[in-house]
Amino acid sequence: MLVGLVALAAFGLYVGWLNRLTEEERQILGTWYRRVPQGGALVRLDFFPGRTCSVYTIDERTGVALSGTPESLQLPRLEWRVRDGKITEIPPLGFVDRVRTLLPADFPGALSVVTLPLVVERVTANEFVIRDKYDNICRMTRTPPD
Repeated sequence: MLVGLVALAAFGLYVGWLNRLTEEERQILGTWYRRVPQGGALVRLDFFPGRTCSVYTIDERTGVALSGTPESLQLPRLEWRVRDGKITEIPPLGFVDRVRTLLPADFPGALSVVTLPLVVERVTANEFVIRDKYDNICRMTRTPPD
């Protein structure tokens, strides 16, 4: 019995160690805002410690979500990771779909998940700048831009 409890505790600590946030990821946590160049809409991005994020457009006068938050629409949050200076958003997958992504591409039932890694150009206390593969720059700030 005691051996089982020790093994379970060790496994829990190991999983916690694997899922810990990197320094790069800790800098990104919290709320960021950006203005979309086409149309001038204000977008709010919330990065959570569990490596999930919410993205939605908000009404600048009221602060109310225009497109609905993932919570209000009952949508799962996106997952994100930062590795080697690149941030990747991953669509939420259930256990079975995660297993399917591990299968060889030509295996029946295999699932391929397309992700678009973005290069993290700069992260400071008040600014988060990323670049996509087409060299488009996205600047985000902690407070809504004017």
